[in-house]
Amino acid sequence: MSSDTADPEEKGHQHSEQHDTEVETDTATSPLTIDLPDGTASIAEAIAAHREMLHNPNENGLAADEDISHLSEAVGELSQNLQQSRRKQQEATSQVTELERTVAHQQRQIQELHAVVESLMDILGTKTEWDSFEAAAEDAAEDATEDAEHSTE
Repeated sequence: MSSDTADPEEKGHQHSEQHDTEVETDTATSPLTIDLPDGTASIAEAIAAHREMLHNPNENGLAADEDISHLSEAVGELSQNLQQSRRKQQEATSQVTELERTVAHQQRQIQELHAVVESLMDILGTKTEWDSFEAAAEDAAEDATEDAEHSTE
């Protein structure tokens, strides 16, 4: 007999068996467990042991009121130091930004002066060579190398 032709009572029984099997499987895969501390056999004993630990925190390796107050003070000091460091960083960042603006402004002024001088040179019919900071540093390095070579000879 196929499942389509089975009477409704059998279908309901089959369905409930399947549902019970699913519930048992779910419970077996994720059971509710509570880890008990060493030396305790029941939850009541574990609760009593925890209460005793809380009454004598120093004997059980827990932080006492004094420890907590010292830690709170240390955290407060660290928080203040962190705020001061952030403030200093913001000040330094603003100073760097201001210096960058100043340098960019000076570079624009130098470029404008170069343009004016070149324009005057064209009018006068003369030429000039521009030295930049990078070129001056390279020339100084070359001169130092040449001096070193001559002194070793």
